[in-house]
Amino acid sequence: MGWGDELDKNSRCTLLPLSAHALVKKPQELTDRIWNNIKQPLIKILEELKKKRLAVERFATLKKRQNLVAALLKAYAREWPVTEVIPGPADVCSMDEFRTIIEDTDVNVEVSGETFKQAMDRLPQLITEWRIAKDAELVHIINQETTANGSQSKSQSPNDRTQLELATTIFQCKVCEAPISYPRILVHSCVRSVRDSWRYHDELRARLWQALDDASWNYTGDRVGIDLKGRPAAAREIVIACGLDLDTTTAGEMDDLDVRLECLGCHSEF
Repeated sequence: MGWGDELDKNSRCTLLPLSAHALVKKPQELTDRIWNNIKQPLIKILEELKKKRLAVERFATLKKRQNLVAALLKAYAREWPVTEVIPGPADVCSMDEFRTIIEDTDVNVEVSGETFKQAMDRLPQLITEWRIAKDAELVHIINQETTANGSQSKSQSPNDRTQLELATTIFQCKVCEAPISYPRILVHSCVRSVRDSWRYHDELRARLWQALDDASWNYTGDRVGIDLKGRPAAAREIVIACGLDLDTTTAGEMDDLDVRLECLGCHSEF
């Protein structure tokens, strides 16, 4: 029947559904007539065992390949300043140039660092494209939340990414509720953390991210918001106190100004 190879590739434990089956354990001579009567349910079990084995082998292969990409990315990141915005391994593994190698290469083909050379050569451009896409997501979040709150400036275009760098733009992590400026929000750990609910999920993507302990940036779209409470109001007061324009002054310009401020509420001569 051609199932000898499959039997050899499975352990005694995984073969238990077959070896413990009533039709197999039944003490009787296995004649051609009896085999013809019992073979269909047994073949069905073998087909299911093969399907599970191939799924396990594929997951192990993909896990090994994505770990290789994670190592390559770590080495790449060491060549840049710590302030450089670099996506996490889950995002990089999801880029087509990497994903096709990881997922579409036959499991019997050995993949090495050299296999990813062309993809790694393109990584700076791929990161730029990733950054543009994430910036667009952040602009969308700003527009959604400020419009709903009625606080959007009339001078700002809905597609204007300069909003990201304004001194008054403060994002909020919806996981830890910390206020976070741009571009730091792009590398905030909570936004890429693997959800606890995914740890028991069978979907391949979730399992691979569990293995990496990393997920795509704001994957479900519910981890990043805009801080609309006290901090942006305080930031606006500071910009105004410095005599600068709320709609154009960036966080970088405020840093360069290096102004010294004092709280009048707790002012003291001593």
